[in-house]
Amino acid sequence: MANRDLDGDASALYDDVFARLSGAGITVDAPAGDSGRAEWRTGVRDLGDVGAPATYSSVLAAPGGNVNAAISGNDYRRMPGTGEASAQVAGVGALVRQRMATDPMFAGMSDEDKSALVSNFLMGTAHPIVDPSAADGTFWSPRWVGAGMVDALAATTSSVYPSVVGAANPSRPKAELGESASGWTFQIQLTNLSDTAHTYTLGGQALSEDVNGLLYTKHSTNWAGKGIDLTIPYLGFYGSADETPIFDTPVYGEGMIGTSTMTFRGLTLGQLNPFDVEDAAAISANDRHLYIISRSTEENARTYATPATVLLRDVMSLTYTYRNEAGDVVRSYTFGGAPKSRTVSHGRYSEASTAEATFGSQPLFDGYDEQGRALADGRYTLTIEGTTGGASPRTERLTHVVTLDTAPPVISNVAISGEGDERKLSFDATDSSPIAAYGFSWSADGEPFMREKVYGSDERGDDGRHYGHFEVPLSQIAERSGGDPSTVYLQVWDWPVNKGTVKVDLKAVPMTSLALSQTDVTLSVGDSVTLSTTHEPADASVTDVAWSSSNEAVATVSQDGTVTAVGAGDATVTVYDPTQPSLVSASATIHVSAPSPARKAGAWKRNGRGWWYRYEDGSYPSGESAVIDGNVYRFDASGYMRTGWVQWYYHAASDAQASGWLLSGVRWYYLSPQSGVMVTGGVKVGSARYYLAPANGAMATGWLKDGGHWYYLNRPSGAMTTGWLRIWGTWYHFADNGQLIA
Repeated sequence: MANRDLDGDASALYDDVFARLSGAGITVDAPAGDSGRAEWRTGVRDLGDVGAPATYSSVLAAPGGNVNAAISGNDYRRMPGTGEASAQVAGVGALVRQRMATDPMFAGMSDEDKSALVSNFLMGTAHPIVDPSAADGTFWSPRWVGAGMVDALAATTSSVYPSVVGAANPSRPKAELGESASGWTFQIQLTNLSDTAHTYTLGGQALSEDVNGLLYTKHSTNWAGKGIDLTIPYLGFYGSADETPIFDTPVYGEGMIGTSTMTFRGLTLGQLNPFDVEDAAAISANDRHLYIISRSTEENARTYATPATVLLRDVMSLTYTYRNEAGDVVRSYTFGGAPKSRTVSHGRYSEASTAEATFGSQPLFDGYDEQGRALADGRYTLTIEGTTGGASPRTERLTHVVTLDTAPPVISNVAISGEGDERKLSFDATDSSPIAAYGFSWSADGEPFMREKVYGSDERGDDGRHYGHFEVPLSQIAERSGGDPSTVYLQVWDWPVNKGTVKVDLKAVPMTSLALSQTDVTLSVGDSVTLSTTHEPADASVTDVAWSSSNEAVATVSQDGTVTAVGAGDATVTVYDPTQPSLVSASATIHVSAPSPARKAGAWKRNGRGWWYRYEDGSYPSGESAVIDGNVYRFDASGYMRTGWVQWYYHAASDAQASGWLLSGVRWYYLSPQSGVMVTGGVKVGSARYYLAPANGAMATGWLKDGGHWYYLNRPSGAMTTGWLRIWGTWYHFADNGQLIA
């Protein structure tokens, strides 16, 4: 036991604890043992120092160096220290208590008296230990060895015990002398519990500690009439040992003594951007959602993960089982036990030794099953099962989830915009894992001449994937490359270091003119036509175009050039280069005639196939739309009323053409209140603006790029943001028209 002097309130607290334990019939003893140094084996006993509260006196020495100690697995190991001395003193104490339980001479005593007598017999029969370095037979000080070396035989056979008359605790053979200028006088009382007479001769030494350089030397001087008080701290276990957990908590943070987690190359998964593996300052809170590995060959790729498990107690066995999302076992390991974890100095991922350090092999997960077959991407659950030994073994389980992601990020919407020094490259990236970095190289597989780490700039979509939008000044690319490149390869890495690559032409050739396949088109409501374009010059590298309609109540146009007649009237459809809309464009005039009313009176009919409209003469409308009672209906070639989506219109079952907001499946759509046609692109409804996907009319949410500008559509309403908004920890400012202000 380490020497820690206690005084004042701390000493009083320990005194009270020990008094309560004694009152409950529990014996508390504080053993000292050697530190395991070589001097013990050469005859010089390097005893461990001890201390206790001022009035606590049950202090003994016992062999504590090179001791055969029991360990897990029904085995023994040579161990040093006070811990081994404690086990010996506890064992002797147990023998004394066993004697008291069976010997009739103790039958009339209370549990409190018996508890006190255990310590009394241990102390009263202990042997003072002579300091081998002293020539005069001086004993080791009680500060280091207490009452002396425990004697198991004497403690379990003696029927006489000593006590100090007038002591605060007379059942313990220790006199508290304190300071005095004139000496000390005290009386020893011997109590004989047997019918046999015994004779004792009293002797002893008065010792003081030798001090050299303001430090105790562990040696003493024998003085007549002067003694030294002894104080000792003591810490005991409170509670039930069977309830002590096996595993440390599966979390990580700075200042933690121990934890259980998953590691990669000795670093905790979920902590660091993979391109920050040498940045110790980046260690912070652990995110268990980022336990992700791949099969990438890139440098710093997280290609495997191993558990780092801190044990709070010894276990007889440890089993590691990996299961897929269906619950099937794909990999398992079983080991024959491990000792409880001990602290190690300055570990990168933990400040405590781990169970896995005991094994010759690690229970790793590398994306392959036990037969070496590649596993599918997805989440895999690791269950660690530990079982204790002893008469009442118990089993405890700890789980981690590891994601296998082998797919590279998808790069899209690569575009160059701006003029002169303000030109920039923008792109989007999406992946099932967070984006870790982007960069540029001279070849598809070349080393990047520029790499930028990414922290929290992506967001999760409704599909669970991570989305990120990035903008890079071309001047920065030129500076990092050391020149003015015309072509580079854009590279994007995800968290497990899968890499996506696309070729980017930085010297874009813009269009100078556009032309349409038709410039004057006549349609009936519900009809559609697809317009095609041509451009000059023929080798233009920027060929993306955008479409618009001057009056969407008359005609709408999708981004592939499909024009749909909505209502009677004229409209102008325009196609343009979104990077220079005022310079490069072309237009077509669209004439739309209204749908014809029903040719004659009739009535609605229904059969097993559906609804149809029967004219008075028995005929019916087929393959056309008709206005009946002021509502528009559409009929298939067999004459049955159509429901659901009909081109860009929606008909509810047994109902006319719908209008306004419509929830179809999990997506929202907006149908023109005037014509019922599905609206695409930007639209203002009430006081809010929305964006409806040109391809399918679905309402967009999150980040949106349109016409070279960025917008943000609130989740889940879809309303376009204006003013200031904080997104994933970053503040953004949007103009009144919704455009992001750089």
